[in-house]
Order: sequence, then C-alpha cells, then structure tokens
Amino acid sequence: MRKGTSISSFFCLLVVAALCCSCAVAAPQQPAINSYEDCVKVTGRSMKTFPAQCVAPDGKVFIQGGTKGAVGRLCVDQCGNGQCEEMVCMGQGCPCAETADSCPKDCKK
Repeated sequence: MRKGTSISSFFCLLVVAALCCSCAVAAPQQPAINSYEDCVKVTGRSMKTFPAQCVAPDGKVFIQGGTKGAVGRLCVDQCGNGQCEEMVCMGQGCPCAETADSCPKDCKK
C-alpha cells in the first residue's frame, strides 16, 4: 500500500468515527416545569407582580407560593370568535395573538 493512500484512508476513518460519536450524543432534555421555582430555574425570569409570576416556554403561568402549579396561560384563546386578534396587549387576560396559521378560521390568508 502506498503512503498517500494509507494516510487518506486513516483520515477518512477518523472523520467517520468522529461523525458517529457526535450522532450518539443525545440532545439535553428540558427539565419538567411543575412550579414557580422550576419555571424561574428554566427561564431565569419572573414577572414583577404580587405575587410574583413566571411564564413557562409553553405559555403556562406559575404563581410564587401557589400550591396548584400552573394557573393557565397568560393570554386568553379567542380563536373562533370571528375576529383576527393580530395586535394584542401583553398582560394576563389579554387575547392571544392570532395568525393565519394559529387560527385559520378567524385570520384568512
């Protein structure tokens, strides 16, 4: 076997091994959020309300010191009311923002 061929073969095997190892590493799972404390650990944020609240990535709201866990979503889902709620306020009880993808019956493309 020639020297150039053995070096290129070794390099190819090295690349294949590196690709196989990188595929075997699992993506880290996001920890479960079941309380205000969990929410703050994951997001690093809390709303300056009294009592303090934290909004999880899935939209659930957790209240500090609450015993029930999630109290629901920050916004109110009004999909199906016949109005496309594109521009909304950003507080608790405001309608959720709607698009043609999220609420096609109210927002026509």
